[in-house]
Amino acid sequence: MKGQMKISRDEQTQALRAIAKMLPSSQGRRKLAAMFTRMVNMTPDVKSVGREALAYAPVENSQQALLTYDVAVESYVVTDIANYQVDVYKSKKVMVPQIHLTSNLDMTVLDIKDCTYDLPTRVKERVKQQITAKEDQAIFGIFAKASVNNPYNPSISVPKANFNIDTVIDAAANIEGTDLEPKSIFINSGNLGVFKKAGFDYLDDATKREYLQTGVVAVINGLTVYKSRFVPKDTCYVTAARESTGVCFEVLPLTITTADDPRSQTLGFVASQHAGYAVTNQRAVQEIKLT
Repeated sequence: MKGQMKISRDEQTQALRAIAKMLPSSQGRRKLAAMFTRMVNMTPDVKSVGREALAYAPVENSQQALLTYDVAVESYVVTDIANYQVDVYKSKKVMVPQIHLTSNLDMTVLDIKDCTYDLPTRVKERVKQQITAKEDQAIFGIFAKASVNNPYNPSISVPKANFNIDTVIDAAANIEGTDLEPKSIFINSGNLGVFKKAGFDYLDDATKREYLQTGVVAVINGLTVYKSRFVPKDTCYVTAARESTGVCFEVLPLTITTADDPRSQTLGFVASQHAGYAVTNQRAVQEIKLT
């Protein structure tokens, strides 16, 4: 991350000891929860890659998470995070349900006494595993649904050995043909080798590390390429600008609070997020299948 300073082993040990001293009191844990909330929201590699495709819309309550149009529009909406269910609505008004994602981190009194317990790192990893990962699965599930029998941009199928820059140009041209501007490409992490063999413009060394933390791996013909293990294998999605593609309604941003259980001598934290996801324009999505 730009401007981020490395700390020495001694400084890290001192920081962990300071955290350990704050854990025994409820006031100290509340302060830590606030600190962790700021930390996870400012750390690039904790954020969802899929969100890069959707316009961000903070709302005060779930009743405001409403898509409203002058004419009936087909919208693809995540309605069940447990099964990553995506429903399709064709209406002038569509309510986008709020998906509640949580992640728990518990520790015992013995853990607290161990000053080598790297709580900040464990909080970040738990959020990535239980919130960010689920969010990416949900968002890329919408793209998969929106690509089925897409009348505007039928799926492009190409053998991996024949994949090249022309494939990307053709996919982008399909989106441009609907009067939209292509902006991004999302690929499965396991298909990164296919892109490397095809040849594209790598980011310069000065910015590569910072961009890789956000899931960005390259820029092809002006399109930013993101990788995620939650994009379906052997599938790529070329998408238009966020505002033309869909929306992420957020009622409760990622927030960490205390969650203690005195009966079991367990102290803990819980991360929560309430958000809704929808793709509102099939014209903004072009699928590429690698065979």
